Amino acid sequence: MSYTDEQGFRWDTRQIVRRIQSMFVRGTVARVDDGKKMQELRLDLEHGHQPTKVEHIHPYGISFKPHPDAEVVAVSMGGNRDHMMVIAVGDRRYRLKDLKDGEFAIHDDQGQKVHFTRDGVVVDTPKKVNIKSGEPTHIEAPTITLKGALVFQGDITHTGNMNTTGIHTDSNGLHA
Repeated sequence: MSYTDEQGFRWDTRQIVRRIQSMFVRGTVARVDDGKKMQELRLDLEHGHQPTKVEHIHPYGISFKPHPDAEVVAVSMGGNRDHMMVIAVGDRRYRLKDLKDGEFAIHDDQGQKVHFTRDGVVVDTPKKVNIKSGEPTHIEAPTITLKGALVFQGDITHTGNMNTTGIHTDSNGLHA
């Protein structure tokens, strides 16, 4: 089926529909080159098509390296499969489930996550946490509870009262 527009151009609507349909494609990650300014992926797509050096567009401020077999949505610019870009990568193997409406989380495959819940922010990791700042760092809350052994390096300055239970050790020895 074809038609002629006002300028006399002949259009084949089947060709237009095929081109639009071929603009978006799903597939999986085969390999990742994360050493370039723009991450490049080799993809496994339908019919054995395996494009290489497909740029993976990350949202500003977010970087990640997907695992092999992660799922992708790729866009073919102008329907041309020789010029593709990956616009989304997901991995159902590690996706967090059962979030409540409006919740948001960032996570990885090792069980580490920052979860913005309806009740507050939860940082959860089986690994250690490092906070590094070149400037003074402030934590402000009505009460701060720390559980576990505390190790301080450097001076401690405090204002206000200090309540302790247990044994206190200072330069004069142990105190009960």
